[in-house]
Amino acid sequence: MILHFSTGTAAGHGPAAGDASARGSGRDFDVSHRIDKEVVTGSWGVPWGGPGPGEPESPVKAGMDPSTLPSRGAEKPLLALVEFGDYECEFTQKAERTVEKLLARFEDEVRLVFVHDPLAIHDHALLAAQAAEAARMQGRFGEMHARLLEAKGDVERAAVVRMARDLGLDGARFERDLDGPAKERVAAMVAFTKVRGLTGTPHFVIGGRVVEGARSEEIFVRVIEAALEEAKARIGVLHSREEVYRDSLSFLQGA
Repeated sequence: MILHFSTGTAAGHGPAAGDASARGSGRDFDVSHRIDKEVVTGSWGVPWGGPGPGEPESPVKAGMDPSTLPSRGAEKPLLALVEFGDYECEFTQKAERTVEKLLARFEDEVRLVFVHDPLAIHDHALLAAQAAEAARMQGRFGEMHARLLEAKGDVERAAVVRMARDLGLDGARFERDLDGPAKERVAAMVAFTKVRGLTGTPHFVIGGRVVEGARSEEIFVRVIEAALEEAKARIGVLHSREEVYRDSLSFLQGA
């Protein structure tokens, strides 16, 4: 199944704690406000969007430019659903079906933004994340993302190079990017998650709230609806819809 990402112009292995109803600011988040993990089975498929082929790359620092991250969902979103995931993490894999349902349920309001957080305990997760980034640089993040999820992140270098060629990517460029800018971007994303205190995958940040692990759809719906209620209340004379959406991503821009 192909996932159509816009390629851009946590927590199965983390501690359980917190309260899903904790309110966040949208501009930042408090990792003490977490939700205990709950395994959800299933996998998914559907559409995604970042810079496309030939567009300049901006390196990811301790803060990230959200426009360079792969995303999918509402065309004119009000709220970002930011996922920090690891292709080799079984809980990231299990959360995919729930994410699909959420994007369908909130199709006019929510957009998913994906951030790599490969865990050191997984032998191939780092390479898988780098492969997804290298594919993104040629405008094919969605397809590579889907294949890596299907492979459960259990891939060697030869396997990801073969995947890239099967997708019609420039193999030589893919390998150069794999060892260069893709590697650097993933390393910076990992550094960002450490600075922000996010441990384990998957983690979701929704309007200042942190949801930890492959939680049930009902838990996510409750958190999203609360965040949307706050977001809608901000639209008016002082804030446009676009500004409110950007604010739900602003925590990414400076750690």
